[in-house]
Amino acid sequence: QELIKAFSNFVANDDGVRSLNHNAWSTCLIISFLKALLWKYQYEWIAIHSKGEAWLSENVPDVNIEERLYSYVTRFIIQHFNITEWESESQRISLGVDTKISIIVRSKANIRIVRRFITYQNDSGCFVLSDKSSGSFGFSSIEEAKKHLEIHFSSYSKASKLDVHVWNTAIFIWYFRLVLIDFRTEWTEVFQKSESWISEQ
Repeated sequence: QELIKAFSNFVANDDGVRSLNHNAWSTCLIISFLKALLWKYQYEWIAIHSKGEAWLSENVPDVNIEERLYSYVTRFIIQHFNITEWESESQRISLGVDTKISIIVRSKANIRIVRRFITYQNDSGCFVLSDKSSGSFGFSSIEEAKKHLEIHFSSYSKASKLDVHVWNTAIFIWYFRLVLIDFRTEWTEVFQKSESWISEQ
C-alpha cells in the first residue's frame, strides 16, 4: 500500500494512468521490480513476467496509456530504489532506459510491441511512414528510413514505382510474419487489412 501511495503521487498529473485499476499499477510495478532488481534470476520469474504483461495488455485497452504506465513505473522504480548500475545492456533495453535505438528481434518480441505496431496502421490498412514506425526498425528519422527503402526496392522494377507508404506497409507485413509470428492471433485482422490495401495500389 505504501508503494502504491507513492506511485499515485508520482503520476499525479496523468489522468489516464491514474484512472487505471490499482491492480494494473501493482502488476506493472512487480514486472519492473523483477527486471530492475532481480535481473540475474530472470529464468526464475520469466513465466510470471510474461503472464503479467499479457494480463496488462488485456486489462488496459488503451495502448498509449499502457505505454505511459510502463514508462512511469520504470522511472519510479529506478528513483525509489536508487538504481544507478545495470547488470547488462540487455537489462537496460528491457526496461526501456537505453538511449540507443534497438531493433526488435523475435526473441525480444512481446504483446506490448504487437499492440504498439497495430496503432501505426490507419483506417485504410496502410502503415504510413512516420517517426514512430521508422524508429521501430532502427532508423533515426523518416528521411533515413525512406533512403534505405528506396535503395532496397529500387532493384524491383514494379515495386520501385510504388509509394513509400506502400513499401513501409509491405515491411510491416513481412515483420508480422517473420518476427511477430508467435502473436499471429493478435494481428491476423490487421495483416489481412494491409494485404488488401496493398493489392489495391
